[in-house]
Amino acid sequence: MNLKLSTRISLGVSASVLAFGVTAYAASAIFPDANLNKLVTESMGKKTVTAADVASLGYLSDYDGTAKIKSLKGLEKATNLGSLNLNGNQISDLTPLKGLTKLEYLFLGSNQIASAAPVSGLSKLVLLDLSKNKVTDVAPLKSLKKLQSLDISNNGVKDISPLASLTGLQIFHAGGNKLTDANAVAGMSKLGELDLSNNQLKSIKSLQNLKNARAILLGGNKFSDLSAVTALGAKKSVTDSTYLWLDVKQNGLSKLSGIEKMTRLEQLDVSFNQLTDISGIVKLMQAQKSYPFLSQLNLSGNKIADIGGLSQVARNIDVLNIKGNPVNISSPTVQKLFKQIELNGGTVVASKPVVKDSKAAVMKLITVTGSEKYDIYYSGGTYYNIPVSLNPMSFVFSLYKSQNEDGAAAANPAKPGTLTLKVSQALLYNTNSAKLAIWYQGGDNKWVKVGGTFDKAAHTITVPLKNSGNYAILESK
Repeated sequence: MNLKLSTRISLGVSASVLAFGVTAYAASAIFPDANLNKLVTESMGKKTVTAADVASLGYLSDYDGTAKIKSLKGLEKATNLGSLNLNGNQISDLTPLKGLTKLEYLFLGSNQIASAAPVSGLSKLVLLDLSKNKVTDVAPLKSLKKLQSLDISNNGVKDISPLASLTGLQIFHAGGNKLTDANAVAGMSKLGELDLSNNQLKSIKSLQNLKNARAILLGGNKFSDLSAVTALGAKKSVTDSTYLWLDVKQNGLSKLSGIEKMTRLEQLDVSFNQLTDISGIVKLMQAQKSYPFLSQLNLSGNKIADIGGLSQVARNIDVLNIKGNPVNISSPTVQKLFKQIELNGGTVVASKPVVKDSKAAVMKLITVTGSEKYDIYYSGGTYYNIPVSLNPMSFVFSLYKSQNEDGAAAANPAKPGTLTLKVSQALLYNTNSAKLAIWYQGGDNKWVKVGGTFDKAAHTITVPLKNSGNYAILESK
C-alpha cells in the first residue's frame, strides 16, 4: 500500500470515528499504556487528561477486569489516589505505585506480579490483594502495619514468617501456596477470617489463639489432628451468638477429637477424610441450646456407615451431604432422618444405596491391582456434578485407602497399582470409543481427565491409580 492511500484510509477511519462520536484512545504523553490511558480518561469523564487532572484522581477501578493494562507508568502522578482496583490485568511492575502514599485500598489480584517490593512503603494501606500472581517473597509487606485485610493466595509463597508483625489483620487469605507451617499466624489474635487451604500444613497448633475467628478454612492440607482449634469454637458466654465456619476437608482426619466443644459451629466441612464415627458431632449439636446451630454439615467422601444419631438433632439441619459414604440410605432409620430434615425445609445430598466391593456385580465392573488395599463403593446412578460436556458411560466409583489398625491410611506403595473400569456393551451404542477416558473427581468436586485407552474387546479402560476419590468412564461430547 502506498503512503497516500494509507493516509487516506487513516483519515477516513478517523473521520468516521469522530462522526459517530466515539473517542479513539491511544497512548499519551502521561500514560504510554493505551489501555490505562483509556481507563483514566473515561473514569474522569474526559477525552484527554493533564498531569493536574491525574494528580486530583482519588479513585480508579477496572470494575470487570477487562482493561488489559500492562504498564502502570504515569500513575505515579496520581499522588492523591486512595483506592486502586486493577484486578485481572497483565501488570508485572509495581514501581509507579511506590510513591502513592495515600493509598488505602489496593486490588492487584490476577496479574503477573513477581515482586511486592514497590508497595513496602505504602504505610496507609488497609487492604491489599495480591492473589493469583507470582509473588514468592512476602518480606516487603511486613512494614504495612495498618493492614486489616491481606490476600496472597495462589502465589508461590513458602514462608510467611515475615508477616508475623501484622497483628492488626482481621482477614488473611494465603490458600493455594506452599506453606509447611502457620507459625506466623499465632499472634494475629484479631483474625476473623483465615484461609490457609491447599497448602502443606502438617500441624495447626499455631492457630489455637484465634479466639475471634468466624471462618477458618484449612481444606487440602496434611494434618491429622484437629484438637488445636476445637477450643476456638466454644461460646465465650451463654449469650454469645457469634458463629464459626470450619472447613477441614481433604486432610488426614480419622477422628474429630474435641469437636463437641465447638458450640459456635454453624458450618462444618469434613469431607474426604478418613472418618468412621460422628458421635462427637451429634454431641455438639445436642449441646447447642441456642443460636448458632450447626446447620450445614458436609460428611461426603468418608467411611461413615451410621448416621442414625443425627435424627436426635435433625430439627437444626439445613444441609446434610453424605455422598460417598457406606450408609444404607434404604434403612428405616435413615429414611426417617431424611424426612425430618426435609419437613423442616432442609436439604439432603446423598448417593443411591452403596454396595461394597464384595458384591460380584461390582467386581465385574471394577478391578484394582497393586500392593495397596482400597475400600470400593459405587454410587448407583448418582453422577456427582459431572459437567454437561461429558457423558457418563459407567457408574461413579468411590475408592478410599483401607486403614491400618491404628486408623491411619497406609502409605503410598513404591509402585502404585492400576484401576480398570468396564463399561457395559449396551451403553456403547452410537459411542465414539476414541472419546472415552477415565476421569477423576477430587475434594474440589472438579472432574479431571486421567486418560487410558479403551479396549474394544474387553470393554475396559486401565490407568495408574494415584489418589482416593471418585472415578468414572466419561465420553467427551
